[in-house]
Amino acid sequence: MLKKHLVVSPREFRPDEQIERTDRLTYMLNRAFPDPRTYQVHALFVSHDGKDSVVSNSIEVEIVQPDGVDAQALQFIREQAEPAYFFTGVRAVKNAEQLKVLEKFVTDYGESSYGDDASFALAEVHFARRDYEKSRTIFERLSKSSDRTLATEAAHFLKLINQREQQKKARP
Repeated sequence: MLKKHLVVSPREFRPDEQIERTDRLTYMLNRAFPDPRTYQVHALFVSHDGKDSVVSNSIEVEIVQPDGVDAQALQFIREQAEPAYFFTGVRAVKNAEQLKVLEKFVTDYGESSYGDDASFALAEVHFARRDYEKSRTIFERLSKSSDRTLATEAAHFLKLINQREQQKKARP
């Protein structure tokens, strides 16, 4: 089971109200979707006190067997010590060797279907390391992506970078 925790402010919804939200899933996908096939996915919303819950309608997600450069990229990911964390960039923030692995992946497999997710993780790592110039370069490219969620998140990071740089300039 794949879980993603989101914290939101409590509010009441009208019975006919619909909410659309898109989130990128980047953690432990190899465990949630281990084999190429069709999966049924739904969201479970639980109140902050755990007493109430709502389940969304199911959607089908088809995981296909990668080929060509995508198969090579997947093999690279699987060869890493902890492939479940690959697209989170968590290991690369404080580990220069892991940063090099992520950079190599983006260089070698950036054109694969995994490329934008790896680039996003790399940009997040540079952001966390306060290397805003490198982070900005990647996020600017991703902000023009046809993937609306990716572009929106990249644009959000660009705003954060601008804020951080303005704060830095304002310091005496």
